Amino acid sequence: MIRKYIYYSHVGLNMAEKPFIDWLAFEKTHMNTKKMVLRVIEQIIREAEEE
Repeated sequence: MIRKYIYYSHVGLNMAEKPFIDWLAFEKTHMNTKKMVLRVIEQIIREAEEE
């Protein structure tokens, strides 16, 4: 599940609609997991900016 959202964040805006729809359902059931996923994505973005 986490890997899927990281994958979409790297693929870019062309794929944004489907994960956005998935994210709405995801948000309703997994608030703590969502926060963890956001932290992982933020960390990846930070690491990409440093390179």
